[in-house]
Amino acid sequence: GLYPATVQYPATCATLGVLKHFHGLSLCSKVSAYEYYLNLERLTDSSRVEIPKTRYKAFLRMVRQYRHERLMKRAGRGNIENGIATTSPGDLALICAACPQPGINLPKEWERVPPALRFLYTLFVSVDANFRLKNRLRSNELVDAGLHTGLAYFVPQVSYKEHVMNHVSQADISSCSGFAALSRADSKSSTGLCYTGVGMCICARHELIRPLGVGDLQKGERYCNMDYIVLSAVAGLALRMLMIIYDIACQWRVNFSKRMQELPSHLHISDNVL
Repeated sequence: GLYPATVQYPATCATLGVLKHFHGLSLCSKVSAYEYYLNLERLTDSSRVEIPKTRYKAFLRMVRQYRHERLMKRAGRGNIENGIATTSPGDLALICAACPQPGINLPKEWERVPPALRFLYTLFVSVDANFRLKNRLRSNELVDAGLHTGLAYFVPQVSYKEHVMNHVSQADISSCSGFAALSRADSKSSTGLCYTGVGMCICARHELIRPLGVGDLQKGERYCNMDYIVLSAVAGLALRMLMIIYDIACQWRVNFSKRMQELPSHLHISDNVL
């Protein structure tokens, strides 16, 4: 089959085989799109005397759309009327099959287990930031919009940025003299960067990223960013016990309940959760 580079008057296309092949290679060998396309050019003309007109940008667009459609397909959106348009936040994310999920992998009346056995039905999540995943000031979301932002692992951008903008002047105060993460929020170089890194919430036992558990960090590991990311990742939790593992939990937990009240109500952790 052939995949068109554009839906209006297509003049360039790629085979589904080459898109699938690159997708697999990029996941297993971390080969870049440029390196893969350069190899296609050499396979076409190894002497590089009559190299065809470059279709590199068209190739990038086709790969991006192909991955988006595969994600929709694997989430079963094609089996639902208006499936793509009605996709809710987090619907495209893979759920950890081993984490406790009421109605899926928990026994009946699991809520009535004695306190000594509650750990069996506890959700363990781990939180941290990665400052290597930077994003440079090259484009913007109007020119280069995401295809499924907020529908899989990244938090919805509009509400997330609105929350961050409302807390630009928030002071992240640490009483720990050896605490480096918060100090990096102000000292970390952000020149020429749109985002200095990402914050992430994952399943601590099985290392799967939680739905809506990733968010961009505008300037270091700030409370307003991490609060929104963590609460988005555990929103609607139907369990009775939650364990959050965070290397700066000793500082982050201070006034956490107060900060949570400043977020939308659907992100609040229920009072029934320990």
